[in-house]
Amino acid sequence: SSWRRVVAMGGPSILSMMLMPISSSVLTRLLGGFGHEAVAAAGAAGRIEMFAFVIPMALGISLTPFMSQNFGAQRLDRIREALRVATRFALLYGGLVAVLFIALAPWIAGLFTHDPKVAGIFTDYIRIIAFGYGALEVQRYSSFTLNGLHRPLAATAVTAVRVLVVLIPLSYLGSYLGGVRGLFAARLVTDLACGTMACLWAWRAVRQAESRVRGG
Repeated sequence: SSWRRVVAMGGPSILSMMLMPISSSVLTRLLGGFGHEAVAAAGAAGRIEMFAFVIPMALGISLTPFMSQNFGAQRLDRIREALRVATRFALLYGGLVAVLFIALAPWIAGLFTHDPKVAGIFTDYIRIIAFGYGALEVQRYSSFTLNGLHRPLAATAVTAVRVLVVLIPLSYLGSYLGGVRGLFAARLVTDLACGTMACLWAWRAVRQAESRVRGG
């Protein structure tokens, strides 16, 4: 029934939205163990990240309706090309932003604080996590693609694996072994691993859709 389809599509989205504040609260708690300076530095760095990724997010939002429309029209060639271009753009844009942020991290930190400890943690955050920016965007684009291919459960699984299986356990381990830098390294490993996983999952979904079209 149409009601069941709505629940099937909406349920995973609700679960994904629930996972984000859970991860944020856990990470904030872990950061709090290293002092309010760590919380302030990570908060400032997070705002810079949000500003920097407005452009790729604008592209990502358009991916789901584009993929869905072409999936309905059985134009899997367009879906394949769009995913290829989006992935390349994510890696190139993420790499460019990472280079700029790594080079300018101390200067950017000075715009937010004059506290040397906060500035130092901010710089560590940027210079560690920035290496995963491209992979993080690849994960987002892959999830948008899965939703466009009518695989909302798969898209939610990507988020669930990221938060519950990789990010939170690694964050505890990283903070225990390496302090605040270990916590940032855990985020980097999460971005790289889950970006790769999501990309492979999205391409697998595309190949399965192509097989169904050829078989049908």
